[in-house]
Amino acid sequence: MRDPAGNAPLVHARVGRPDASGGSLETVEWLTPYAAETLMLHARRAGPGREVTLTLPGDASDGDVDALRGRFMALVASGIRVSVGRGRPDGGRADQAA
Repeated sequence: MRDPAGNAPLVHARVGRPDASGGSLETVEWLTPYAAETLMLHARRAGPGREVTLTLPGDASDGDVDALRGRFMALVASGIRVSVGRGRPDGGRADQAA
């Protein structure tokens, strides 16, 4: 699913600890360049040992998943894990891969 202009994909994003303890930031939004930069800024501020989990709609292509993963890989050098996947057709999260 993309925004009305057909550019930005809809993404569910979570920035927090991998074990889900403590606080986290969760959002669902069109992943514009501004939104992507904002999420990366939040992740960097959260610091090493955190995880960014990005879930695209279930009908997202492999290319969409790979492009999103590539966009956020710079965070790995900061000690932040990046996980990108697709949601299930029923709206749940599935097919998550690091």
